[in-house]
Amino acid sequence: MSIRVIKKGILDTIQDGGRFGYQHLGIHPSGAMDTVAMRMANAFTGNNSYEPVLEIHFPAPVLLFEHDTWIAISGADFDARCNRDHFLPINRCIAIKAGTVLSFQQRIYGARAYIAIRGGFHIPFWLNSAATPIGFTSVGTVLQHDMILPFKHKTVEVKENKIFPWTVSTPIHDQNAVIRYTAGYEIDRLNSRMQELLHLHSFTIDKSSNRMGYRLQGPSLIPESNTEILSTAVTRGTIQLLPNGQLIILMADHQTTGGYPRIGHIIAADFPQLAQRNAGESFQLKQVSLQEAHKALQEQELHLKQLETGCKLRMGDV
Repeated sequence: MSIRVIKKGILDTIQDGGRFGYQHLGIHPSGAMDTVAMRMANAFTGNNSYEPVLEIHFPAPVLLFEHDTWIAISGADFDARCNRDHFLPINRCIAIKAGTVLSFQQRIYGARAYIAIRGGFHIPFWLNSAATPIGFTSVGTVLQHDMILPFKHKTVEVKENKIFPWTVSTPIHDQNAVIRYTAGYEIDRLNSRMQELLHLHSFTIDKSSNRMGYRLQGPSLIPESNTEILSTAVTRGTIQLLPNGQLIILMADHQTTGGYPRIGHIIAADFPQLAQRNAGESFQLKQVSLQEAHKALQEQELHLKQLETGCKLRMGDV
């Protein structure tokens, strides 16, 4: 029971919820950039929330299903096609018959798509996770030409390719041009005028951005005093102020410590939206309270729990 990689894409990896509990050893969590899309794909296939999935970018891979299974695609829409002709929608459970070729024709929106299969992939774990940190050649799974991705076990028998009718909208507002953040410990390094610039101007994701960090192009925010601080803990979503007055937002493969001022932290509920933005796209930053950040995350978590429960109920009718 497996998938064969006929053609690899630009950056295809196995990711899950991340590798937590080892940052004190210098090991970053890694994991899916868009954890909401990962969980939605798993929900539509009846998997556990953080079951390892394929994280793909465009140009995307071409995959041959050597055995029957159910799949779901969530996150970015790359115009998925079954045997080149039949369109496959995102956020749906899809029955795939052995011999089917899955390909992607064009990027419609989003930066990363996630593919889950019923029951999950049979992938080696390291430190309790199958996440693939970029730059660690011996950890995780980076797709290569002719690679075999085995399933954990036989999933289902499929008579014909079929798109199941149930779906749900994503809790992520892709068209929202505002990314929310909470104030960081060194926010006072910016005077009142610079903090006003931070909120009034748009920031554009630089082409040098990657899974480690999104470098932003925007107004210069050079403080009057030295920007360096003693190296201290950072995490996913930390907004750092660079010596040139520009900002960088740490992403899934971030370092564990840093010596630049932490002027803010992207709220957890908005991080998936940020992860679905491509280089050249712009957004504004909005500071919110911890209470508002907690409320947004609770609402998002409730939506996902309802989706997971609903999908399991629907699968009981198949």
